[in-house]
Amino acid sequence: MKPEAAATAGTLFMFCGIVGAFVQGGPIGRLVKSIGERRLIMISLLLTGISLAPLPFIHGQGLLSWGTLFGGLGGPWWELLAVLALLSIGSGLTRPPLFGLLSVLTPAHEQGATIGIAQSAGSLSRIAGPMFAGGFFQAHPALPYLVCSAISIVTGLMAWQYLCRGAGAEVPAQMRQADA
Repeated sequence: MKPEAAATAGTLFMFCGIVGAFVQGGPIGRLVKSIGERRLIMISLLLTGISLAPLPFIHGQGLLSWGTLFGGLGGPWWELLAVLALLSIGSGLTRPPLFGLLSVLTPAHEQGATIGIAQSAGSLSRIAGPMFAGGFFQAHPALPYLVCSAISIVTGLMAWQYLCRGAGAEVPAQMRQADA
């Protein structure tokens, strides 16, 4: 990788990290209180899916710099930054409400095991996911993004159906207070 490309990749990763840190350190608590864990999980999955789909089709020209952003070649870079911001927001909003909901819905004596199993499933997906993505990438470079986008959108719609609209979609206040 050329040093300029490595610098651009590093800048984009830094941008995603800053957006994700802002989301988790700032508005997530207020969002959980205002719309609840279930809706936030659904929204985060949909944001992630929507942002992954266009990602492989956006190509910035030239090096990423302030001059490029505000010059004639900045359009695709702004599109990429917007999509990456949505991806970082969606990703940053997923885990905290998911684990919060797990802890609310799990009896106190089973919470450690439940959270441990959820963490293990996440670790397994971070191992298996790149292996499958590599195979998809060999078939077509856009395929891993599109498959993950579809999985995220379908999961978001399932969360909407089963968590937000289904019976018992709202966690009773007594359950929240009993675990506090």
